[in-house]
Amino acid sequence: MQVGTLTDHIEVTKFYLSAVAAGFVTLFDAAVAGNELARIEIGKAYSRYVGIQLFPTPSAAVTYYVDYTRVIPDMVNPADEPLLPEDFHELPDRRAH
Repeated sequence: MQVGTLTDHIEVTKFYLSAVAAGFVTLFDAAVAGNELARIEIGKAYSRYVGIQLFPTPSAAVTYYVDYTRVIPDMVNPADEPLLPEDFHELPDRRAH
Protein backbone atom coordinates (compact mmCIF):
# COMPACT_ATOMS: atom_id res chain seq x y z
CA MET A 1 0.00 0.00 0.00
CA GLN A 2 1.24 3.48 -0.74
CA VAL A 3 1.97 5.63 2.31
CA GLY A 4 0.88 9.20 1.76
CA THR A 5 0.28 10.95 -1.53
CA LEU A 6 3.81 12.03 -2.48
CA THR A 7 5.45 10.08 -5.27
CA ASP A 8 8.76 11.91 -5.69
CA HIS A 9 10.65 11.07 -2.49
CA ILE A 10 14.40 11.63 -2.75
CA GLU A 11 15.73 9.97 0.38
CA VAL A 12 14.41 7.77 3.20
CA THR A 13 16.33 8.37 6.43
CA LYS A 14 14.30 6.25 8.85
CA PHE A 15 11.80 3.43 8.37
CA TYR A 16 10.20 1.86 11.45
CA LEU A 17 6.90 0.65 12.91
CA SER A 18 5.11 1.67 16.11
CA ALA A 19 4.72 -2.03 17.05
CA VAL A 20 6.53 -5.22 16.07
CA ALA A 21 5.66 -6.66 12.66
CA ALA A 22 3.32 -9.67 12.45
CA GLY A 23 4.67 -10.38 8.94
CA PHE A 24 7.42 -9.01 6.72
CA VAL A 25 7.04 -5.27 5.98
CA THR A 26 8.79 -4.14 2.82
CA LEU A 27 9.49 -0.61 1.54
CA PHE A 28 9.57 -0.20 -2.25
CA ASP A 29 10.54 2.78 -4.42
CA ALA A 30 7.32 2.52 -6.46
CA ALA A 31 3.71 1.56 -5.77
CA VAL A 32 3.82 -1.18 -8.44
CA ALA A 33 6.83 -3.32 -9.48
CA GLY A 34 9.35 -1.20 -7.56
CA ASN A 35 12.76 -2.04 -6.16
CA GLU A 36 12.97 -3.22 -2.54
CA LEU A 37 14.61 -0.52 -0.40
CA ALA A 38 14.17 -1.97 3.08
CA ARG A 39 12.54 -4.88 4.91
CA ILE A 40 11.44 -5.25 8.52
CA GLU A 41 11.38 -8.86 9.69
CA ILE A 42 8.67 -10.62 11.69
CA GLY A 43 8.89 -9.66 15.35
CA LYS A 44 10.92 -6.48 14.70
CA ALA A 45 9.93 -2.81 14.57
CA TYR A 46 12.99 -1.59 12.63
CA SER A 47 15.89 -2.66 10.41
CA ARG A 48 19.42 -1.30 10.35
CA TYR A 49 21.47 -0.78 7.22
CA VAL A 50 24.96 0.56 6.67
CA GLY A 51 26.07 1.70 3.24
CA ILE A 52 29.46 2.71 1.91
CA GLN A 53 29.74 4.53 -1.40
CA LEU A 54 32.96 4.18 -3.39
CA PHE A 55 33.78 6.87 -5.94
CA PRO A 56 35.07 6.36 -8.50
CA THR A 57 33.77 2.81 -8.81
CA PRO A 58 36.66 0.32 -8.47
CA SER A 59 37.56 -1.60 -11.62
CA ALA A 60 38.54 -4.77 -9.68
CA ALA A 61 37.65 -6.58 -6.46
CA VAL A 62 39.65 -5.14 -3.57
CA THR A 63 39.33 -5.44 0.22
CA TYR A 64 38.57 -2.07 1.82
CA TYR A 65 38.81 -1.21 5.52
CA VAL A 66 36.69 1.69 6.74
CA ASP A 67 37.00 3.86 9.84
CA TYR A 68 34.18 6.34 10.07
CA THR A 69 32.28 8.63 12.41
CA ARG A 70 28.52 8.36 12.56
CA VAL A 71 25.95 10.82 13.83
CA ILE A 72 24.03 9.38 16.77
CA PRO A 73 20.40 10.50 16.52
CA ASP A 74 18.35 11.36 19.60
CA MET A 75 15.96 8.64 20.76
CA VAL A 76 12.64 10.50 21.01
CA ASN A 77 10.00 7.95 19.96
CA PRO A 78 8.97 4.82 21.87
CA ALA A 79 10.08 2.64 18.93
CA ASP A 80 13.58 4.19 18.70
CA GLU A 81 16.48 1.79 19.24
CA PRO A 82 20.11 2.61 20.11
CA LEU A 83 22.77 2.10 17.43
CA LEU A 84 24.49 -0.60 19.49
CA PRO A 85 23.82 -4.17 18.29
CA GLU A 86 21.01 -5.99 20.11
CA ASP A 87 23.50 -8.17 22.02
CA PHE A 88 24.55 -5.06 23.96
CA HIS A 89 21.11 -3.55 24.74
CA GLU A 90 20.81 -5.01 28.23
CA LEU A 91 24.18 -4.22 29.79
CA PRO A 92 24.61 -5.34 33.40
CA ASP A 93 24.96 -2.65 36.06
CA ARG A 94 28.62 -2.86 37.15
CA ARG A 95 28.49 -0.05 39.69
CA ALA A 96 29.34 -0.92 43.26
CA HIS A 97 26.25 -1.41 45.41
